[in-house]
Amino acid sequence: MRKEKLSELDDQYSKEIEFLKQAQSKGQISGEEFQRRIAQVENEYKSKKQQESNAKVKAEDSKKIEGELAHELEVLEGERIKTKAEVDKVNAYNPYWG
Repeated sequence: MRKEKLSELDDQYSKEIEFLKQAQSKGQISGEEFQRRIAQVENEYKSKKQQESNAKVKAEDSKKIEGELAHELEVLEGERIKTKAEVDKVNAYNPYWG
């Protein structure tokens, strides 16, 4: 999903740059205005790309932590079952405790 979002960002950036180049070549905007808008588009692009990259890293980290917690839970469940079996064994052995 995040790769798609980054790809969309790249496409949008390319389209905006191309639009500005065409506008300048047709004389619709001055060279100074072109440079200003290019800088603005580049800054927005870099900012959005950084946000998406950070979100991707955060999602990957969350997924990794989720997997580790699931594994830990499986281990603890196994230990709980073993402990319950030991308690049941002791209770069956000594009728006064149960």
